[in-house]
Amino acid sequence: MKVQTNRRSLLLIGALVIGTGAVWLLHKMQVLAVPHWLFSWKSIVILIGLFIGIQSRFKGFAWMIPIILGGVFMLGDLPGVGPEMRQYRWPLLLILLGILLVLRAVLKRGDESFWNHDGIKTASGDDDLDIVSIFGGSKRKIFSKNFRGGEVVGIFGGAELDLTQADIVDRAVLDVTNIFGGLKIIVPANWNIKSDVTTIMGGMDDKRPNTTTENTKTLMLTGFCMFGGIDIRSYQ
Repeated sequence: MKVQTNRRSLLLIGALVIGTGAVWLLHKMQVLAVPHWLFSWKSIVILIGLFIGIQSRFKGFAWMIPIILGGVFMLGDLPGVGPEMRQYRWPLLLILLGILLVLRAVLKRGDESFWNHDGIKTASGDDDLDIVSIFGGSKRKIFSKNFRGGEVVGIFGGAELDLTQADIVDRAVLDVTNIFGGLKIIVPANWNIKSDVTTIMGGMDDKRPNTTTENTKTLMLTGFCMFGGIDIRSYQ
């Protein structure tokens, strides 16, 4: 089921990329008249949000952030709105991001998540992660002996997970959304890492030394990485 879902997501993302490229080509060939702002950085940011939404099946709030960012800055370019709207961009952006923060705090249970949190947070019962880092850096050291995975979102920010003191019973799934940021994961040497992360102008680098130990514990990485990187290491 997971493979079929990822295939559908890739098909939708591919269709979106092809459609965007086709419209751009027709515009360059002067066959189709398209407003200049449609191919600006604001549109790219909105597309990034759509990519994240498709990949995550529009769960959570991470995919909304790029769409809000690009949409607010595009207000002054839209016909009928007028350039005077540009002076309201930052206040509107702050209000919308604040609404997202409030909604996430209300809808998310517990107090395990944090936004734009700098420094180190540790917990002995962190079986499921929920980390969002926006325009900032986050470090987390996990001590759970029944680590099940969770979600890590980094947008214009980075995160570092130290799992060297953690343990998993059989398999853990960590869903990653990484846009213009970086994620460093330090894992025990006897863990097996499998990746199903979709990367666009980004990548994943496994820097662990080769080991002959039979790996019985698996950390599965899923999600989306664009203009960012995932760095996997172990101390051995």
